[in-house]
Amino acid sequence: MCKEMNKMDKSGNNRAGGHLAATYARKETYLPLRFFNTLLVMMLTVVCVMGQGIGGQAPNLSVSLKSGLDNVPGSVINTVEDATIWHGSITDVSSVPNGHFYSTADNPTQYWFKVSDNRFTTPAGYRFTGWKYGDNTYQPGQSIQMTSNSITLTALWNDVPYYSLSPTAYTLEGGRYTDIPCTLTEFANGKIISAYGEEIPEYVVFYMNGGTLTDGKGHSISFLVDDRFHWGAAEGSTTGNTHSSAGETFIMAIYISPNEYNQAVPGTYTGTFTYNSQWEAVVIDYPGESGSMTLTLVVPESPDKIDLEAHAATLNGVSRYWTTFYHGRSAYQLPAGAQAFYMKDDKSLYLVGTDGSVIPAMTPVIIMSEAASISLQKMTTAPSITVSGNILQGTDADKNVSHYYTSMERNAYVLSKVGDAFGFFKFSGTIPANKAYFISK
Repeated sequence: MCKEMNKMDKSGNNRAGGHLAATYARKETYLPLRFFNTLLVMMLTVVCVMGQGIGGQAPNLSVSLKSGLDNVPGSVINTVEDATIWHGSITDVSSVPNGHFYSTADNPTQYWFKVSDNRFTTPAGYRFTGWKYGDNTYQPGQSIQMTSNSITLTALWNDVPYYSLSPTAYTLEGGRYTDIPCTLTEFANGKIISAYGEEIPEYVVFYMNGGTLTDGKGHSISFLVDDRFHWGAAEGSTTGNTHSSAGETFIMAIYISPNEYNQAVPGTYTGTFTYNSQWEAVVIDYPGESGSMTLTLVVPESPDKIDLEAHAATLNGVSRYWTTFYHGRSAYQLPAGAQAFYMKDDKSLYLVGTDGSVIPAMTPVIIMSEAASISLQKMTTAPSITVSGNILQGTDADKNVSHYYTSMERNAYVLSKVGDAFGFFKFSGTIPANKAYFISK
C-alpha cells in the first residue's frame, strides 16, 4: 500500500503520486565553480635597525619576504617585528626572536637570519608550509647564514583538505534517538605535510559532542550522541564513521533521555550541537575544522483531550476510518470502536497491546475507527505495553522530511488517500505535529 505523494495539508490530504517500487534516477550533486581574483605577488622587506645594536655597530642587512601567490585572493601582509640585530654576544640562539638577525660570540662577524613566522594572512583553502630560499626550505625559527647583505624568501603553500556538511539546523523528534541525515556537500583531500613527509588524506572522521538545550526561561534538557547503529549507551562524545567523497551521506545520532523529556517543562528548546573533524592518511593524522548544527526540540503540552479526523477508506477489505497519531509525553485512551496498530518491516499491521485501546507515550500508531471523529483522552496512569519492531516514527512538532531524499536517497511515507487509492504515499514536505510516518528507500 505504498505509493508516491508530493504534498500533504494539515489534515493529511495529498495530491499526485506513484508506486513505491518505481525506479528513481540518482540525483546529481551540483558543485559551483570556484573563481579566484588575481593577486599580485606581495613583498615584505625586513630591514635591520641601523646604528648601534647589541654589542656594536650593525651592518646593512635586509630580508625580503614574498607571498609567492599570484592567483589566490585574500593575502594580506601582517605587521612585522622590529628586526633588531643581535650580535657579538649570543651564546644561546633560542633567545633570538624569529625575524631577527644575529651573530654569535664565537663568530661575531658572521651574521644569520632567524627565519620569520608567516607574515601573510593565510588564504582559504591553503596552509603555510615554510619559506623557500635557493634550493632549500626553511621553517620559522631555523637560521639562514647571511652570505650577502640582502636575501629573498618566498612563502610556500599547500592545498589543505576541506569539507562542507549539511544540514546546519535540525528539529529533534522527542525523548529517544533522532537520526540526523547528513551530507558532505563538498569534499577535497588536499595535502597533509608534517615531519613524516607529505600525504594525501584518505578520509575524514567526525567527533560528535553532546550538549544542552534551553528554553530561554531557565529550563534545560541535555542531549547525548551516538553512532548510527545505536550500539551501546549514548555518550557525551563519540566518534563517527569515516567519509571520503562529496555527496556521501551518513547519520549523526542525537539522544534525549525519555525520562528527562517527559519531565521537562513544555516549550521550545534550542541549542548547538558541535562536532570536530580529523583528516586521516596512512601515516599522518591532521586536525580539521570544527562545525556546528542548531538543534530544536519541542516539548508539547499534554492536553486532556485531543480530537482527530480520520479518512474513510477500505484497507485489506475492511471499510473503516483511518488516521495516524503520535504523542511523545502522554498515553491516550481511544474511544469504543477505535483501535491502534503499529507496523513492522513486512508492512503488516499489529494490534497495540491486547485490544488496541491504549496509545502509549512515544508510540507512533495507525488508528482504525468506526467513526470519522475520534476523541482521545489523556491517561493519568497507563498500563505497561511493549511494542517491538515498529517501523513507524512520530513527531511532536511540524517536521520537514524533504531532506531524506536529497541527502539520503530515502523517502518519507505518510498514510493518506489519493483519489480512490489509500495507503502510505511517498511524501516530501512538512508532516504535521502528532502524526506518524515511516522512512524507506
